[in-house]
Amino acid sequence: MKNRFRFLFLTTLLLTLPLAAQKMDVPIDGQRILGTVSTMASHEFMGRKPNTPEFFRLQDWVVEQYRKWAVEPAGENGTCYQDVPIGREYAVTYGTPGLVIDGREFYSRFGHFSVDTRSSAVSQVKGDIVFAGYGISSPDKGLDEYADVDVRGKIVLVFRGNPAYYTPPRGWTAPRHETREEEEKTDWTVESTDSSKFMTAFQKGAAGVLFFDPESESGRFRERWQPVKASPFERNFIVLNINEEAFRWILWTDPQVSMRGFGNWIGRVRGDVKNGKARSFRTHRRAVISGYEKVLYKGEKFGDNTGRNVIAKIPGTDPELKDEYVVIGAHFDHLGVNDGQVYTGAEDNASGSAVVMEIARLAREHRIYPKRTIVLCLWTGEELGLIGSRYWVENPTDGVTMDRVVAYFNMDMVGLGEWIGAPGALNFPSIWEVIIRDQDENVIDALRPRTGGPGGSDHSPFIELGIQAMALMTGGPGGHPDYHDTGDSADKLSPEILAKTCRFVLQGAVNLANETETRLLIADRRERYRAQRWNPVIIDPGLGADRSWTRLECGNVTELTKMIGDRVHEMRQAPTQESGNEYRRLWRGGGIGSTGIKGARTFGHLLPLMRIAKDVLEFQRLDTGEDGVWFDEGLTDSGAEAL
Repeated sequence: MKNRFRFLFLTTLLLTLPLAAQKMDVPIDGQRILGTVSTMASHEFMGRKPNTPEFFRLQDWVVEQYRKWAVEPAGENGTCYQDVPIGREYAVTYGTPGLVIDGREFYSRFGHFSVDTRSSAVSQVKGDIVFAGYGISSPDKGLDEYADVDVRGKIVLVFRGNPAYYTPPRGWTAPRHETREEEEKTDWTVESTDSSKFMTAFQKGAAGVLFFDPESESGRFRERWQPVKASPFERNFIVLNINEEAFRWILWTDPQVSMRGFGNWIGRVRGDVKNGKARSFRTHRRAVISGYEKVLYKGEKFGDNTGRNVIAKIPGTDPELKDEYVVIGAHFDHLGVNDGQVYTGAEDNASGSAVVMEIARLAREHRIYPKRTIVLCLWTGEELGLIGSRYWVENPTDGVTMDRVVAYFNMDMVGLGEWIGAPGALNFPSIWEVIIRDQDENVIDALRPRTGGPGGSDHSPFIELGIQAMALMTGGPGGHPDYHDTGDSADKLSPEILAKTCRFVLQGAVNLANETETRLLIADRRERYRAQRWNPVIIDPGLGADRSWTRLECGNVTELTKMIGDRVHEMRQAPTQESGNEYRRLWRGGGIGSTGIKGARTFGHLLPLMRIAKDVLEFQRLDTGEDGVWFDEGLTDSGAEAL
């Protein structure tokens, strides 16, 4: 009985002791991850636009799963949430707009038109179309394009822009060197703004405005960014931008008029308006316009600019290491809805978010108790400019300090392809060696590690601090054909690559969390990372440089890294003016000495590390065991080949 009790005690103890660094033999089900992707990318959540009711509801669902799995919160005030101020202003629209002109239907998804979000949210407006030139009503300046037309209850078609700046095209029969006298322009700057034009039409009793840009060189209207503003209208009123196809359908009604003839007529109309002559008239067309069902305005000036990150953790168990952190993250948001089309964002980035959740579940289900704390993050606002991740890096939660963050795994679009791209993986080779330890052979074969810098995803705020941050993105011959498109759906993703990415990140994170031999918090890592961004030139030894040089014995990466660190530390202390000048010259990429380095054959493939070593240690020659290579200020083809 005593032996049986001892056996049960030891078994329980082994199950609850912190997991030592070892291979993670846990089953990973790609289909399960894909199921989570399908939930996140369903139309129910309306494309996961930040700060929408649907987005908040999906975040609450994630937190509820964490609660069921006993994953601990790591946000603010003992919750999984961190409030994030969203600096961007944007409008969230509901419903599919429509435009029908005399029985012909036009579609926003084809680029025929777009709805200005300042329109009132209405179901539908109907009315005859009145052409009102540039839509200016300024009698005191000699132009009132509404004087001879009644637009009450009508839909007004107007040109975008300022008529004063219209320049008639030179006729094909005009003399080649004909010069035109400079005309005095009437100042219609204020009257020519979009807001002035649609407010004028609104005040005249119109039901809506159709804008056409006569300077547009393509069939599609030009997308014009404007500050987001709430609707100024007290009654139903719709503002549309239309393209050339819709514009011609309204005004080019005479089958005997050629395309050139129609263009010439438009030119005469614009010229007349420029000279103060109104050319307004009632067309023979009638329009039915369906607007948005609802518009939500987001931003500080609208009193609605607080988003949320979702932060959880697998707490560390080692008394000395639990306050060091391995962070795993992915952005949770996507593009939302545009003119009724839902951008579901299955790969971008429900895929990365689902892998983060699966790692949290596996860690609890399989009793993974790491020495260091693993932090699990789902960021908001990546598509708006890396807002959520940057805010957390600047305002970490749950006692985290960034100088204690060992590494960051970022997953952004990890559901397609055959291999796993890992920019940033080789920024610190000693850490990478820990990450790939005990990885499955098929995972190793799929990895594409390289050095990397900041870019368009959430690894950027981490990597700028010199943290080992990997921008994981899967890939293959097919690329990402549905990137930022409505076709980015869950049914196209690969459960195999999802599972492979999950296994790599789980194993790598646990390796780092339990590592005790390799120094993971590298001194001066920010400076070392910046040094990797230099671009030296290697001069081929065939140029005949004859220089005497002494030798630095360096047989492996660890020795070289230590030499670099010692030298950086020495220069940072800079007790003398001479040393200080040397340090400043170093960061400008200068400094050439006469030292050589031996043993490069063992790590010569790590060119970024060589770049650091060259400028920090001021060596000029690499001894690769066969022939040396002289360094200077850049990189030649022959020098790269020699490396």
